[in-house]
Amino acid sequence: MAEAINVTVDDSQETVTAVLGTGITAAERAAIAANTAKTGVTTEIKNIVEDTTPQLGGELDLNGHSVGGSPQTATGDGTTTIDWKLGNIFNFQFGAFNEVFTFTAPTKAGTFILKLVQDSVGSRTVTFPATVKFIGGTAPTLTTTATTGTDIITFYFDGTSYFAVEALDFS
Repeated sequence: MAEAINVTVDDSQETVTAVLGTGITAAERAAIAANTAKTGVTTEIKNIVEDTTPQLGGELDLNGHSVGGSPQTATGDGTTTIDWKLGNIFNFQFGAFNEVFTFTAPTKAGTFILKLVQDSVGSRTVTFPATVKFIGGTAPTLTTTATTGTDIITFYFDGTSYFAVEALDFS
């Protein structure tokens, strides 16, 4: 037996049907019905995409789960701009040129990962922005192996500079 409950959502009436014995108790139905006025709630997120600057009020517990995202991707054409506001991971495939990177800085400090893969010719090089600081002050020599030469560079951005650590030759 199904029981219909009217609930106010965004100032319109919606009907929610709950089937007894499928996880909702009579007390829960009563709580839903009594809370249609959203007592004590002053704002709400209707869609996570609408709130482009959400903030946590404390530490985040992932409860044993991971956080991931879709990497940005590009194939080189000689100059590539990486907008770190659009994501923390960037997969880059060399094209027919050496590459000059420009970085668009995020609004907050953070950690960012750049994966570089050589093209079918190999031996491609990179020029990084002046804001990138490598250990010892010198950018690494990238893996030169055609097609499979893969390097990963991790950046810590402090609001001004990108402090880089490289992991090379994943061929």
